[in-house]
Amino acid sequence: MIGIYERSLCQSYASAYRAGIKIGEAETREDALKQVEAMTEDSYQCFAVDDDGTCIDLTGTFPGCLAGVMA
Repeated sequence: MIGIYERSLCQSYASAYRAGIKIGEAETREDALKQVEAMTEDSYQCFAVDDDGTCIDLTGTFPGCLAGVMA
């Protein structure tokens, strides 16, 4: 299951993930990206985290961006 998280513009992915602001879930990366796109506004950003710790947002996919945080 891919979790979808909210973060403020000043937060890193890791700090937002640690804060646990989970706002949704998706079965596939494609569905996760659709949800992220639908929920992203100027005032905040959403991103998805795959089971392997890969972050997915509107600018791309970032493998291992939560290394050490998920352990």
